[in-house]
Amino acid sequence: MLFNSTLRRSFARVKTLQFTQVNTFLHMESPIAPSTTVTQLGETQADMVQQKNTDDYKIENKCASKDALNSVLSKVTVSTRQPKPAPPQLRREKQLQAAKKKTTPYIPGIVNLQVLGAGANGSPSAIYLFTDQARYLFNCGEGTQRLAHEHKTKLARLEHIFVTRNTWPVVGGFPGLALTVQDAGVKEMALHGPPHLDSILHSMKRFVVLKTLKVNTCDCTQSTDFEDAVMSVKYVPLYKQPLVTTSNATQMIDANNQMVVAYVCKLKPRPGALNLVKCVERGVPPGPLLGQLKNGFDVTLPDGTVVHSKDVSEPSETALSFVFLDIPTAEYLPALQAQADVFRNLQQDMENEVALVVHFTPAEILENNCYRDFMENFTPRTQHLYLNSPHNNFSGYVAAHRIQYQLNQLNTRTFPLLTEAK
Repeated sequence: MLFNSTLRRSFARVKTLQFTQVNTFLHMESPIAPSTTVTQLGETQADMVQQKNTDDYKIENKCASKDALNSVLSKVTVSTRQPKPAPPQLRREKQLQAAKKKTTPYIPGIVNLQVLGAGANGSPSAIYLFTDQARYLFNCGEGTQRLAHEHKTKLARLEHIFVTRNTWPVVGGFPGLALTVQDAGVKEMALHGPPHLDSILHSMKRFVVLKTLKVNTCDCTQSTDFEDAVMSVKYVPLYKQPLVTTSNATQMIDANNQMVVAYVCKLKPRPGALNLVKCVERGVPPGPLLGQLKNGFDVTLPDGTVVHSKDVSEPSETALSFVFLDIPTAEYLPALQAQADVFRNLQQDMENEVALVVHFTPAEILENNCYRDFMENFTPRTQHLYLNSPHNNFSGYVAAHRIQYQLNQLNTRTFPLLTEAK
């Protein structure tokens, strides 16, 4: 009997200890007050459990539990989450904006012209013109982005694209290139060319999502000539000669839909060397004002005197020009001959020289007598670059030639080498 009584008493104490520990962690509607200890329980546990259902005790216990919970929460220090790092695209956008702020407009000393696509079978015809502060692309056929990536040409700062026609062979590479430029952080881009370029952009919205890139279309028939700190671009629209006589309204609609644009790019003349003797005579103090005069800008002295850059500089260098021509069919030759004065006047300007003419024109039009007569408007010093020539057999895809060469080592008959320009 003594053993059973002791066992019951020990079992009651164990149950009391477990019940007290659970209510100490929960603090919610426990029959034991939070301040109650295990030593105060003893054998009176049964009496306290019987009082659980009384309303007064439940209300008092709830208030005590809530007060205890609030006191614990007030001592808890809530750790704030660290801010997430900026995504790569946002970082690139900030880098581009910072680079633009640091770069002040000036006339560059070196202008690079790179042929991205030579117009061979399976490759586009594209020219990439760039300086240390601006990027320009002329025509963007399908495959331009691939060629730029393969030849490690960075398009991250490309902001102006000039197209000669609004047809797929000329603008087919723009959707993919726009996505690449958007991922690089470019916020705005201008697309120059014939009318109805906005309809092409509207068609692209079904399969190309441009969330952060804004594309502005510049209609060459309504917009003025383009100009920035590097060069000025003159639009020369060429309309197709109608084959049959129709009404004036029909001719106007057909002409706008089948118009091509030639571009005359004139680089800004680089100012001559700064004459320090003349600067001292006009009272120009040493400092940033000399740099502005050297870059061709007029300055105002502290006393209000205006000093012109041309008055304290040597004669400027000869400005170079580039011409981009695209005559897809013989129906455009009459319009080209009508605009011959525009190109002839470039040669008569003593401060200007046409250094290069880029021909996007097909090979069959190059052999036309009218086209050859037009070419006589340029001097013998002018160089000519033919992108759609049948002699341009190299597509520019180096990876394709490398893989074909590896296969050729296995079987020369099954995998012949690709034809390249000699």
